Amino acid sequence: MGRRAVASPAPAPAEATGFANLDDEPVTSPSPAPAAAEATEGVIVITARDSAELPGSAPVAAPEVPEFKLGDINALFGAGFTMTSAFVSDTLGVDFTKSERGAVMFTKSQRRRVVAQFIEHACAVADVIDQEV
Repeated sequence: MGRRAVASPAPAPAEATGFANLDDEPVTSPSPAPAAAEATEGVIVITARDSAELPGSAPVAAPEVPEFKLGDINALFGAGFTMTSAFVSDTLGVDFTKSERGAVMFTKSQRRRVVAQFIEHACAVADVIDQEV
């Protein structure tokens, strides 16, 4: 069940509504002081369920599934190029998701990060070489 993010619209004078409980029902209390009643006037209730419909709110993504072996990523760079799992983890800072029968597996976003980190690393190495000249 969603949790209410804001107090409900202005209640009848006999009761005040506060933050909701986990059952998505308003929590009521005895009549508030007049200033407290005015403070809740015009406030809109938004539950966790409603937030997905708000502009700018991103839907909750399903967890990624590891589908790429390190060998698949190495193949992107061409024949003869090999990165080890230790290089990817220790130097590039990308940990693999799981190991399947000895093959190190990565999700789609991890694959993208491995490539991006490798490019950044290669540029840093090129900068070091340029400084030596």
